[in-house]
Amino acid sequence: MKEGCQFWQPSFLSLLHHLEKIKQKKDCHQMETVFQFYLFNFIPSLQTP
Repeated sequence: MKEGCQFWQPSFLSLLHHLEKIKQKKDCHQMETVFQFYLFNFIPSLQTP
């Protein structure tokens, strides 16, 4: 459990930080694009058996 947390937590935190910077610029389209990129590329790696 802990190893899994350490594996994905830094990427997740950097995602939140990136989204926060985009939100401050009020660039909603870029925010959506970044979020979709993480959903399609990042989430599947969490679900590997």
